[in-house]
Amino acid sequence: MNDCPIPEGYDDACRVRPSIESAFKELGYTGPISITAFADQKQIPDHHLLALSSTGVVLLIPSFPGTYTVA
Repeated sequence: MNDCPIPEGYDDACRVRPSIESAFKELGYTGPISITAFADQKQIPDHHLLALSSTGVVLLIPSFPGTYTVA
């Protein structure tokens, strides 16, 4: 999420997934969408992590080198 952060002005991370889905619909895509974010739990505010996961964004948190835990 450091390389592709939640954009400025998105005070509510719950808007991220609907915005992505809306952009795909505008391009004519109507199929299923799955979104996975890789995040360092220590660098991302808890309210962003909770908001993203509550919308169906899968969050992968590094737990050991080369392994991830689903948040």
